[in-house]
Amino acid sequence: MTKVLILVIFTSLFAGCTKEISTFINKKKEEVNDRATNSSYDMQPDSIKLVVKVLDTQGPDSEQYSYPRSIKVSGPIGILQRIGAYGAAGFVWIGPNNWTGLGQAGEDGTILVKLYPQNGFPDGKPNIVFHYIPACFGCILSNAAPYFPDAMKKWDENFNTDGNNPVKVPPGLNVTKISNEWICYSINDSVRGAVFYNSGMDADPTFSEAKFNMFAKDSIMTEFLLQTYIRLFRGNFQRETNR
Repeated sequence: MTKVLILVIFTSLFAGCTKEISTFINKKKEEVNDRATNSSYDMQPDSIKLVVKVLDTQGPDSEQYSYPRSIKVSGPIGILQRIGAYGAAGFVWIGPNNWTGLGQAGEDGTILVKLYPQNGFPDGKPNIVFHYIPACFGCILSNAAPYFPDAMKKWDENFNTDGNNPVKVPPGLNVTKISNEWICYSINDSVRGAVFYNSGMDADPTFSEAKFNMFAKDSIMTEFLLQTYIRLFRGNFQRETNR
């Protein structure tokens, strides 16, 4: 069965979040609202219908994916005027408008989606990367280890017993714990991200990450997109993981 996500963002930017996530995101909102570079954003609530732009997806059965023609999104009007909807790897993703991208979907359910400007590059700046790994224990641990001490410990116990295969922590990484399974991070104030990691105690091991390599002037939009991703995962991927 083809998976299709129709993402609806609630009128309130932070509605529907857990208490921990709301506290963290509201704190970040206060921080970015103090920055003069974001003064051009109109934060009055509104809603808009976004036409879904379908991107190329590589992988088995990718031709079977289908997407809605459009989705309705609610939020601050100043952000809604600058975002677009993109269909890739069987889901609809939200990013800056007039961007492009590509998706990859593996037989094991792994998803990798990259969004970037029309004249940009997948690995250049700015870009957004969404990554989901529902299988491959080693892959999950190596990706989660920089952010979760439990994952680092398990990586060292299983794949780095001689100390010759360490996981490198990005320089400048600053991690904020939201819950046992969620963290948000920044790297030298130029990269923002959110990571979900389930160690496999209550469900199958899972890793998912959204990484936003954006310019400082777009920090409010980045926070909006970050929160959008958390809602997306909590409402879809995490629900499937816990079945």
